[in-house]
Amino acid sequence: MFMDIYHYIVNNAGVSGVEALIKSYRLYKEQLGVSEDEPVLSITRAWFMLRFFDAKLLQLTACKECGGYFVVHSDELCDNYNCGICRPPSRAGKTKRR
Repeated sequence: MFMDIYHYIVNNAGVSGVEALIKSYRLYKEQLGVSEDEPVLSITRAWFMLRFFDAKLLQLTACKECGGYFVVHSDELCDNYNCGICRPPSRAGKTKRR
């Protein structure tokens, strides 16, 4: 959600750098307040994530089934990417039996 807000602000509000980071983070926190969710990102983690995107270590990739965008490593093969919601891992939901 944060990266979507950040890209929207950079592309449509004409701001960049620290100002875009702060405005994006404020909107991110505001949206979480409306849905009553706990924030996943702190401002520091959001800043580090932006630095990793700028350094081309992370990228956004679309899921081929739901079309949602997800953060992945740039070195991953993402041509036929399926998110964990559309295709959960085979171990998901299984517990150890004693």
